[in-house]
Amino acid sequence: MGRRPKNQSIQPPTVLAKILADLRRQHKLTMQEFASRLNVSAAYICRLEAGERRPSRDFITHLALTFYPEGSGPEQDELLVAAGYTPLHFRRFIGRDDVIHVFERAIERDPENFKQFIELVLILIKSGRFEQAQQRIQQGMNFYDDQVRLQVLVAATELAKGNFELALQYQNEALKYFLLEADPTKLHLKQQDLHHTLGVTHFMKGYRHVDRYLMQESVTPLAQQERQLAITHLVSARDQFAQALALDAEDVYTLDEYARTFFNLAYLEGENDPNLWKETISAFEAVLYSDDKEILGYQNLLQSNAFLAHAYTQSGDMERSAHHIHVIEACLPNFWLIHYIKACFYSKKMSLVNGESQQRIFFHQKGLQALKKACAISDNGNRARSEAPLDPDLKVLRDYNPDAFAAVIKELGESQPA
Repeated sequence: MGRRPKNQSIQPPTVLAKILADLRRQHKLTMQEFASRLNVSAAYICRLEAGERRPSRDFITHLALTFYPEGSGPEQDELLVAAGYTPLHFRRFIGRDDVIHVFERAIERDPENFKQFIELVLILIKSGRFEQAQQRIQQGMNFYDDQVRLQVLVAATELAKGNFELALQYQNEALKYFLLEADPTKLHLKQQDLHHTLGVTHFMKGYRHVDRYLMQESVTPLAQQERQLAITHLVSARDQFAQALALDAEDVYTLDEYARTFFNLAYLEGENDPNLWKETISAFEAVLYSDDKEILGYQNLLQSNAFLAHAYTQSGDMERSAHHIHVIEACLPNFWLIHYIKACFYSKKMSLVNGESQQRIFFHQKGLQALKKACAISDNGNRARSEAPLDPDLKVLRDYNPDAFAAVIKELGESQPA
């Protein structure tokens, strides 16, 4: 559940070399052709495939977008991890197909509903499906003809490109135009919808800075600058979502984004401000108690339940955390994330025991068992094996017996089909 520190590679360089060589052969490209597609020299590709060079993070991103244009998130993360970088999407466990279909059906029924339309675009962007997002944006450009909605679509275009400052500028201008002259009934849009999209943009900008912060040594001035920028934009996201909820307290999409924003703020500031975890709990409970929660989709609700359990753990409410974990586990024994969170739970339990004891040993064994279950479950979105070696929430479990911990990861890694 935690972020990865810099310069700690999960897999040896030969894994990346093999991935690159396999990718080139899969596309039936010579080394020169492969290099040309990526705007580098054949000699550079040769060294990468030989495991002699470590590519830059930008090169990995370019590679993923070139060869995995649709839904490149998991593949991009696999490449980033193999190269020793922080995965991009590890906190947002992608499983949004069901939500996307919900929005697509809604738009087919009511093309004028811009709220649904822009929400679909944002989900596609957050899922890494940039080409689909751009297609939808162009469709919207051809359909809507007012300044407010067109401005929001232009902002979404910049967001899909990663141009966050421009996206924020256009989103703010859309809100300004709306407040000055818009007729909400004509636009099928409300003020809270614009606060929501502005909040999402701030959240994504803040999340980028969190990622950059964790690529640095945490004590460096640059790392602290990135951390502060992350907090600044996450706070702005929280405030925008709060304004949206002040206008419509029941909007479940905003409730969900609000909860996830608190989760990330608590991750950054939870040690300094334990109340953030309590606020995270309240926010996720509001999502799960909502009468409209089913429209978020099955996978989203599973994640929210799991994140709530983890928030209970981090807040120190171990009894409620255990109850929540066991209920989810009983209903969904093959849900990898709940077993992973259970491992984090036992790591936290170990930290609460002073000194060596049989109880501490017991918690360690239970934590390794939970981690082993999480790693063994077949799921395209399963990140347990790649995250566990560097996750701060598993540090106590990992440090207590590094060899036993590594053996679980290695055993399961070797058992995976080639």
